[in-house]
Amino acid sequence: MPASATQAIPVYAGDDADRAFEALRARTAQPGKGAWYSAHFIVFANGKFDVRFDYEGKPNFSDEPAAEWFADDLKAFPREPANVPAWLAKLTRP
Repeated sequence: MPASATQAIPVYAGDDADRAFEALRARTAQPGKGAWYSAHFIVFANGKFDVRFDYEGKPNFSDEPAAEWFADDLKAFPREPANVPAWLAKLTRP
């Protein structure tokens, strides 16, 4: 089936893109809200794009980091208690 404007085609952009997303995540972190855990970048055939950041949902990691990573991340990008999703609170609870 040929790709269309409505068909999602996941791609891995490489290590350089990973580093760029890490930098973007740090720069877009918000005081009290923290940093997003997943992002969807959609590029359309006409060159336009859409970006959506998810601050609440648990990411679908292919290799989930240890709970300590999440605790360290929460220290680096603090959230007000009301902005800590239940899945994150459970992972970072002492």
